[in-house]
Amino acid sequence: MKQFAALSTIALLFFMLTGCNSMEEQKAEKAINTYYNALIEKDYKRAFSTLFPFDDTNALSNGTQLTKKEAEKLFIEQMDTMDKQNYKITCFKILEVEYEDGHSFWHHVEVTGEHNGESFSHNEVVDTHDGKLVIRSSDPYVEFRNGNMNIGLISM
Repeated sequence: MKQFAALSTIALLFFMLTGCNSMEEQKAEKAINTYYNALIEKDYKRAFSTLFPFDDTNALSNGTQLTKKEAEKLFIEQMDTMDKQNYKITCFKILEVEYEDGHSFWHHVEVTGEHNGESFSHNEVVDTHDGKLVIRSSDPYVEFRNGNMNIGLISM
């Protein structure tokens, strides 16, 4: 009987812990869907609401020196400039979730779009920091749409 109780407790803890990861993974997927759909729909305020704004990729946890309003304004100006340069995201697909230590995870996302009439496809890695998205990509223009506030207005 004691063995059954011990095994039941271990099983319950296992399912509780994996359930927590599942909930966090679902929250991240919802934010990812919101972000990319907002970019496709050109709703840049909504896209920005999912991002973790930062000034230095090497000190991400420091965030940004800008106020939320200033950071949002810079992001929207940057995206408007990208629109004028004929850059747009047209589609995305979450490919997989990768776990590092059974707890930390990130998503791999395939993004397609157009720049000056030329199609492109890039693989992106989307992580979360304080519940907000941090995006790394092979896209040379990702810095203008990933929450990096330490950039000037773009000239493509």
